[in-house]
Amino acid sequence: MRSTASTLLVLASTMVGAVGCADDAQEAEVGGASGDGGSGGEGTPVPCDASEQVELDGTWAALARYSLGLSSQQGGVVTMCPEDQSAPASLLMLIDLQSTESGVSASVIPCDLALPGVSAMVGACRPDEGNLLTVEIPIPALLKQSLGNIPPVVVSATRGSLAPDGALAFDLMRFTWGTRQDTLPSWQSDRTGCGMSDSDVGRSTDCEESCVERCDDIIDDDGDGYPGVSVNVCGTTQDDISAGVSCNAEEPTVPGVTLQGKVAMAFRTELTFAGVAKSSCEATGTFASDTTYAVVGADAYLTNTQVSVASALQSLPLFEGDADASIWRMVRVDGLHGGPDWALSGDAATRCAVARSHRNELE
Repeated sequence: MRSTASTLLVLASTMVGAVGCADDAQEAEVGGASGDGGSGGEGTPVPCDASEQVELDGTWAALARYSLGLSSQQGGVVTMCPEDQSAPASLLMLIDLQSTESGVSASVIPCDLALPGVSAMVGACRPDEGNLLTVEIPIPALLKQSLGNIPPVVVSATRGSLAPDGALAFDLMRFTWGTRQDTLPSWQSDRTGCGMSDSDVGRSTDCEESCVERCDDIIDDDGDGYPGVSVNVCGTTQDDISAGVSCNAEEPTVPGVTLQGKVAMAFRTELTFAGVAKSSCEATGTFASDTTYAVVGADAYLTNTQVSVASALQSLPLFEGDADASIWRMVRVDGLHGGPDWALSGDAATRCAVARSHRNELE
């Protein structure tokens, strides 16, 4: 299991990477990771009826943009190079708000995840030697379509004055994929047959009970047949780019880029929003978060040679975020109070597909 060194900001995922392509022909995906966090968050102006009272009840879309510091681990097949890097990431959510006697109740579903890319090197970091890898994690379509399938997270929110720019804060929002347990099932590299040189285990759709703690607690939330949820891995050199080589992460035994394959995991991300309600149609602020992940399998190849699960696990970076530079923006999307209307209807997957097609409106 790996977690941030701080209880402040970190990504809702836990590897280096970048967002993938559109889900399907019905969804015009617009945008992946955006910007570098920063202190902005104003975005495109949101139309809204002028009112002395800020009304929050209704459906909103929120984009959380992380500002991350990444640090490398030791012993993996690749090492971040340089060893300390910074990168952006983002999480798109739909939030249904309803007033209560004590404040506001928020029902939240995650809809899109964009992970950062990093530069790395096979083995130890030797910046003077060049030959760097650009490592990305394209989010598979199945995972993207399944992000909202976990039960909605219901939390309380508190607000100050109902006048414009009234304070607005959300309790901790916790999203967990790949299990429903508080303790994440994880690969045990110190067990016999599960270490750095054991490259044959953990590659199939079966959970390796001899190497994974508590296989019974793992849930295939993205429905791809592998334990937990799967993310793709693509590590590309300049030679790969020059030769026009593709990343065959879904079929990693097919020759492709220098590093390719998939990693199966359980992971959890927690976010705490604090900010202001600028109107009945827009709210902004900063946030802190923490993410914990546990690898439960991997089918990855480096220059067509199998990479063990233990080595893949050690190749993942650790995260620490800058809560002051990590920003969120929330926009009303139900058409009330003169705000935008995204015509959301249907189940979570359908609503999320529509939200992803409107993502740039939250920038």
